[in-house]
Amino acid sequence: MPKDLKRTPLYSWHKEHGGQMIEFVGWEMPVAYERGILEEHLSTRKFGGLFDISHMGRLLIRESMRSLLCSMS
Repeated sequence: MPKDLKRTPLYSWHKEHGGQMIEFVGWEMPVAYERGILEEHLSTRKFGGLFDISHMGRLLIRESMRSLLCSMS
């Protein structure tokens, strides 16, 4: 795998939980976990799931947008 791949903030979590990492459009992303797809599917059905989308875009917040964003929370 190339050495210059980007990593999401959840990279360490994926590795700690047995994520099998692959290159995906310049990012190092998990494609599967050691326990297998069936157990992952059943666990997601029973408990819910989280999809790491931090590689999909970036948001730049300028000072002029701060008051608008604060009023939305």
